[in-house]
Amino acid sequence: MQMIAIVRRVHVAIGLAILGTGTPALAQEFQPDFRNSSYLAAGWVANAPDALLGGGISFIRPTGIGFFANVRVSHEDPGGESNFLPNVTVDQALNEFGDFRFHDESKWLLISGGLIRTLTPELALYAGAGLARRDYYQQFEDPDGQRGELGFYWVRDDESSGDFASVLGGVLFRAGRNLIIQFGAETEPRGMTIGVHLGLPRGTAAAGQP
Repeated sequence: MQMIAIVRRVHVAIGLAILGTGTPALAQEFQPDFRNSSYLAAGWVANAPDALLGGGISFIRPTGIGFFANVRVSHEDPGGESNFLPNVTVDQALNEFGDFRFHDESKWLLISGGLIRTLTPELALYAGAGLARRDYYQQFEDPDGQRGELGFYWVRDDESSGDFASVLGGVLFRAGRNLIIQFGAETEPRGMTIGVHLGLPRGTAAAGQP
């Protein structure tokens, strides 16, 4: 009887050992990251402080090269104000009217794209180029109050407006399973590139398939 009891205890111990070894493997959940999954991401992208409205898409690959594209615009447009005078030039305002320059503002349209390279499970680098279209406006004050609203009016500066090439680069940081933060810089308009994206892991690894 004592021998039977010992055998039973051995069997129980072996069973517990097998269960203890297998449970973590069964319970372990696949965690996608930049190194084991492709990510399709979309979200808000901005140039700070000149073009705060925008959006973009990105495709991040574990190996090889991914890509991104985005479009951003300024949140202010002097050309749409009620005191914008489309038929008045900067030269007229200064030399013909003798009005005073009071303020200036730019409206930007930015279209950019480029490549992405994964470095670590949480970090990827991006670099690209784009078109920066600038509409530059100057605000003048008419001391007699005859032009614009209460003497203040906007004029488009054609000489300073136009299309410019822009270069940008930075990092994409995986802050969670689906949250990706973008931070970088660009040359035209000179400023910071910031963004927040929703990233969806894709592929057989991300789906937890063998």
